[in-house]
Amino acid sequence: FGASVYYGEADQQRILLGDEKQTARTLLVEGHVQFRWKGIELRALGTYGHLSNARNLTLALFPDSGDPTDPETSLLASSVYGYYVEAAYDFWRLFKSKRNMYLAPFIRFENYNTQASTPTIAGRTADKSKNQYILDAGVTFKPHPQVVLKVNYREIWSEASSKKADAVYFGAGFVY
Repeated sequence: FGASVYYGEADQQRILLGDEKQTARTLLVEGHVQFRWKGIELRALGTYGHLSNARNLTLALFPDSGDPTDPETSLLASSVYGYYVEAAYDFWRLFKSKRNMYLAPFIRFENYNTQASTPTIAGRTADKSKNQYILDAGVTFKPHPQVVLKVNYREIWSEASSKKADAVYFGAGFVY
């Protein structure tokens, strides 16, 4: 298990709203845990982020043109979050092979929202499609501890009920 926290300036005092420099502070918090026992693997990770002064930064970076037929709708979030939980099982351990291989089907559920909370600005609202849910299932194979081959199926939908096309991913990796 582990965790990390970052808090600091995010603006470099270069953003102007009128003649006034805008400041922003960022808070990022992350925590994770992993458990392995007799081939069973469980993982979870969660993260949260906060941006201060999101309203003024939004107005400075995405000013409203004043034209009602073309309103500016960009909106910086004041907070974001994300997490996932995953379960896997290494079936290779059931074979009596002396080779150090790994074969594990897995399933993962993720949720992240890049506009969890937004400032109140007339004519602008948070985009509900930014609240994404992902279900991922697949298989990881390691013919060698430094080589990985992976295939997975992914289904994505959002709070706005806009289902995205399902996808199948193939991947390979090498650690040297």
